[in-house]
Amino acid sequence: MFQNTNKTCIITGGNAGIGKETAKRMVNANYNVIIACRGDDAAVQAAIQEIETATNKPGSVRSLKLDLSSQESIKSFVNTFLETNTPLDTLINNAGLYGPPYSKTKDGLEMQFGVNHIGPFLLTNLLLPKLSQSSEPRVVVVGSRAHNMAGGLDFDNLSVDEKGYSPIKYYNKSKLCNLLFTYELNRRLQEKKSNITVNVIHPGVVQTNLFKNLNPAVLFVMKLGSLFFTTVETSADAVSNLAIGKDPALKDVKGQYFSLKDKVASSRYSLETSNWSKLWEKSCAIVGIPQDIQL
Repeated sequence: MFQNTNKTCIITGGNAGIGKETAKRMVNANYNVIIACRGDDAAVQAAIQEIETATNKPGSVRSLKLDLSSQESIKSFVNTFLETNTPLDTLINNAGLYGPPYSKTKDGLEMQFGVNHIGPFLLTNLLLPKLSQSSEPRVVVVGSRAHNMAGGLDFDNLSVDEKGYSPIKYYNKSKLCNLLFTYELNRRLQEKKSNITVNVIHPGVVQTNLFKNLNPAVLFVMKLGSLFFTTVETSADAVSNLAIGKDPALKDVKGQYFSLKDKVASSRYSLETSNWSKLWEKSCAIVGIPQDIQL
C-alpha cells in the first residue's frame, strides 16, 4: 500500500477538521496515514493532496471508504485493509457527529450513539489483532468534556427512540460512552498483558464541521460566549502528541483521560467500573462479537 517502511496510522474522519490537521502531524512524524471516511472521492483526494503538499511527503497518505453508521461498512473496511497486508501501529478514532436531527444508522441505532460509540467500538475491536503485531501500538479515542453533562446511561435503552431524543443530550451521552469504552478496553488489555496503549482525549472546542447541524443562531451565541477557544492546530497538536507517544510525560500512561495535553479527571460516573463492563457487554451484543477481546 505504501512504498516505504514508516509506521502506519488510521485516522477516522482524517479528511477534514482536526482529523486532517492531525494527519499532517502524523506524516511529519514519519507515519503513513490511511484516511478512513465516507466523503466523496474528489473532496478526499483534495484533502490528501493538501496533506502531502503541506508535509512535502508525496505517497504518504491513502484513503479507504468507511461509514461508521454501518457495521457492514466497518467490517468491509477492516477486511480491505487487512488484505493490503499493511502493518498498523496507531488508530485514531476521530470522526463523530454533533447534535443532528433524529435519525437511525443502517443498523437501526440512534445515529449519534451508532456513529460516536458503536462504530469506533466495533472498528477498534476488529483491528486489535493487527495492532497487537506492532512493537508500540497505540489507540486514541477522541472524546469530549461534554461527557460531564451526560448524567448517566440507561443500559436498557442506549439507543433512544425519536420521542425521547434530544440532540445535545444524546451527544453528551455518546461522549460518555467514549470514556467508558476506553477505560474498559484498557482494563481488558492490561488483563491480557497486551502492549497496546489506549487513551481518550478532549481536543478542545473547535468550530469544525462537527457543529454543522447546529442552528446558526446557536452558533452565533456560542461564538459570542467565546466557547470556541481552541484552534484546529492546537487540537491536532494534542491529538497527535498522544498518538505518537514520544513525549516523556506519556511513558507508561494508559487508560487515561486528557484535556488537550493535560491528564485530567473525568466524571465520577465514568470512573465507576461497573458502568464500564455494562456498556461493554451491551455493545458486544449489539455488534455481535465475543465479550473477550481478540488479540
